[in-house]
Amino acid sequence: MFTMKQKIWDQVKDYSMIVVGLVAYAVGFCGFIIPNGVVTGGLTGVATLIYFQFGIPIAYSFYVLNVLLLAIAYKLVGLQFVLKTIFGATGLSFLILIAQPFFEAHPIALDNDIFLNVIIGAVLCGTGLGVAFAHNGSTGGTDIIAAIVAKYHQISVGRMVLYCDLIIISSGYFVTHDLDRVVYGYVVLVFLSYMADQVVNN
Repeated sequence: MFTMKQKIWDQVKDYSMIVVGLVAYAVGFCGFIIPNGVVTGGLTGVATLIYFQFGIPIAYSFYVLNVLLLAIAYKLVGLQFVLKTIFGATGLSFLILIAQPFFEAHPIALDNDIFLNVIIGAVLCGTGLGVAFAHNGSTGGTDIIAAIVAKYHQISVGRMVLYCDLIIISSGYFVTHDLDRVVYGYVVLVFLSYMADQVVNN
């Protein structure tokens, strides 16, 4: 009985902390990064490109892309990964759907300081992802693409994720036509990755 209660408590704690992490990510992403027109890595970056180009809300395209990739990679990544990713992707999509219009109406980004904004946004996003990862959460994204490619080619998942993120961020130039925003995207990638690693490893 004690073991069962402990397992239930561990699951509740994990999912609660995943939600906390997703909230931090949504605040950093929608409150500081999107208002400055910066494209990040991952599927949120792809969804941002779609939003800047076609006006489709980020939350919708992010969720649809995740579900499509999971359907393709189901046999490769396994049921547990799919279930946790669906939870993470659904939660993050919902939070972005709320946070994006909220921060458009009530901006918190600093005026005329894009660099500081992207640093704050990256730290919040990286911390949020780190908290989610540390509690066995996942938002899917380029991890799924990396897992698919790594299955059939001699390349590590980590390196493939990095390549995907660099391609996505660089593609932002063709939408924004602003090289500075691309560089800020790389800054976000570096700080986000660093913060996520620090949270997971400490």
